[in-house]
Amino acid sequence: MTFLRVRFNFWIGFAFHALWNFSAIMVSDPEIFKIQNQLENEVNIKTQHFELTVSKQNFKFNQDKSIVYIANLDTIYQLESNGFSGKDILEALAVSTNDYSLLIDKFDIKFNSEKGIPTDSLLHILQKEKILKKKAKTN
Repeated sequence: MTFLRVRFNFWIGFAFHALWNFSAIMVSDPEIFKIQNQLENEVNIKTQHFELTVSKQNFKFNQDKSIVYIANLDTIYQLESNGFSGKDILEALAVSTNDYSLLIDKFDIKFNSEKGIPTDSLLHILQKEKILKKKAKTN
């Protein structure tokens, strides 16, 4: 760097130093500059028992927020969320963030089932679709 500074000018040395630091960061943690927590594709699942749609939240100012949750004991019949964070959705499901971590922060969900499904089944589906992840239990 000193050679570059003396031979050319301060800015060439500065640029080389910045490039050197950037490459060191990329070697140590290449995932650092990737955009995290983005839902790549909309999830659409339709079976004879339920319909589930998980989509990216559209960014709007003064967005109307709504959440509809219909359940009986551990059976979910309807869950529709618009404009709430994933953490709020887990709270509506009475699921602890100590048990699950969100892989996607902001998403809208629309779930309907006439006969209902157990909460654990919905959580399993969301894990399979990489929306959330079950944390390992520690002693």
